[in-house]
Amino acid sequence: PEAVVRLTADCPLHHYAVVETVVQAFWDGGADYATNSFPPMYEDGFDTEVIRFAALEWAWRTASQPHDREHVTPAIRSSGTFQRLFQKVNPLYDYKLSVDTPTDFMIAARIIEALTPGNPFFTMEDVVALIRRHPEWDVVRQGSRVVTER
Repeated sequence: PEAVVRLTADCPLHHYAVVETVVQAFWDGGADYATNSFPPMYEDGFDTEVIRFAALEWAWRTASQPHDREHVTPAIRSSGTFQRLFQKVNPLYDYKLSVDTPTDFMIAARIIEALTPGNPFFTMEDVVALIRRHPEWDVVRQGSRVVTER
């Protein structure tokens, strides 16, 4: 393939519109690597990366650190070899919705159970609206993000 879209399994709430936004930015920007995650653009848990296949091949050949090999793209992001595209940040969002702990799993399950009966194609905005209606769920807030475009 010319490019690969990378989504991780710890992001079970993903929505296609978020993915499409990053994919479109990748093709429009002509970059080797595009992401909505470094710096964060959306809620943690909606991370998307689009990587030109040649950059992945390079990372496979040159990455020697276990962290770089496990997480695939840090070597690409830090190399300075590839043109990177980071989207503008919208600091509106600040919830942690990736699944890294048993509590995170329970929150994701609760969100899915609450939204899918009436809306199996729920969006990120639907998730955030639900969380705001249920502050008792104690979803972790990461704090407002204010970063600049790179």
